[in-house]
Amino acid sequence: MDTWNAFTVERVTPNVPQSRNVNAFAVNSSRGGEFRLCVQVKSRRVLFYEYTGQYRSYASDLALGEAALAMAWHDVTLCVGLRSEYRLYDLISGQCTPLFSFERTPPLVTYLRNEFLLANESVGVVVNTRGEPTRASIQYNEPPIGVGYHFPYALALQPCGIEVHNLDTGAIAQHLPMPQGSLTLMAQGQYTLLSNGTSVLALLEVPVEKQIDALLRARKVDAAVQLFKQTTAASMKGHEYESRLRALYERAGLVAFHSLYFQEALKYLDKTDVDPRRLLALFPGLLSSDSTYAQQRAAAAAAAASGKVRTAKSAAAVAAN
Repeated sequence: MDTWNAFTVERVTPNVPQSRNVNAFAVNSSRGGEFRLCVQVKSRRVLFYEYTGQYRSYASDLALGEAALAMAWHDVTLCVGLRSEYRLYDLISGQCTPLFSFERTPPLVTYLRNEFLLANESVGVVVNTRGEPTRASIQYNEPPIGVGYHFPYALALQPCGIEVHNLDTGAIAQHLPMPQGSLTLMAQGQYTLLSNGTSVLALLEVPVEKQIDALLRARKVDAAVQLFKQTTAASMKGHEYESRLRALYERAGLVAFHSLYFQEALKYLDKTDVDPRRLLALFPGLLSSDSTYAQQRAAAAAAAASGKVRTAKSAAAVAAN
């Protein structure tokens, strides 16, 4: 079995020991050029390794009794998809926990954040490391042929493209058309890779702010707020979070107001401290003849833009020196 460094796209040497005739593999964690890896070989044993420049045994071998078709590994828990059943294994105690059976489609599993996503025909099931369901199931348009995770989205590879679902709501966020053929999805953390057997493609996520702007323009305000809370709020303190959330509702309200959806606009603007004159400025004919609000805002915007230009020029001058 060969391994490759995703940062340098260089082959990792030496090869994984005792890794001929591999049925399935899973990566536990990766830090720079170091990682943990498990592989199931023809003898139906799962071998565990840690790579720190050389491969060394990381844990005792695990005998499954039958071939694994899919695996995901987190900490001391291994999630395995067999021919007709999903199981969890505790690598310390050796305890096996059967999850559920399936019949017609092959098993697919990927690791989330302290959870596993398992595919069961056209349904995605999320369980924790004890095998307990933790979220509402994900409904796919058709059974996927590969699953992956790119926070905060669950990805499903299908014959006609990639279906992207918001993991918290289960709603479809996007559908990416892909060329038909034999494709393999490899998505975990910040990397989303797609292989066609001879080459590997990298899919880049649109910046979150642009995603939020697009949702607001489409008047999908609840989805925009949900995405903001999922991706941005955790890194903010209370005051900053509340300020950014009010600004988001203000943008949503102004979009609705400008499109003449007044009742919807007021629902969002009621959650902000927007200056009423800003709404009137959208309709200049309603402003009093002696109002200077629009001119003041234009002057402030021009001053801010001028400040940015001066800052950029100063930075360029410093860099040149």
